[in-house]
Amino acid sequence: CGIKDSLKKSKEILSSGKAYEKFVEIIQAQNGKKNIEKRIGDLKLAKFSKKIKVKRSGRITKISNEKINGLCRVLGTPETIGAGVYMHKHLGKVKKGEIIMTLYSESRKKMRESVKFIKNFKPISIR
Repeated sequence: CGIKDSLKKSKEILSSGKAYEKFVEIIQAQNGKKNIEKRIGDLKLAKFSKKIKVKRSGRITKISNEKINGLCRVLGTPETIGAGVYMHKHLGKVKKGEIIMTLYSESRKKMRESVKFIKNFKPISIR
């Protein structure tokens, strides 16, 4: 199975809705809630938030899922349901001063630690 075949299959799964169906199934299995589609819109965000802005114009060339996952854990997920990261930008051009992501946490200490995590581990590569 080559890269082209893998990309084609991935696009088919995403566009068919099968990936979303699996996502809902996983969430329901983890917390036993029904009507998850309605609950996603009702998600209460954590008490503290911080917008992270781009320091220089360029192009986002890589977003590390592993590092974003680590960042979310520093912020308090999965223990705190409203904690996490909202990604405003994805691969492509960005301008200095644009908001790239918003961080959410119930703890000021965890928020400070998350900013240090971003500086040290650079989950988003901009060139």
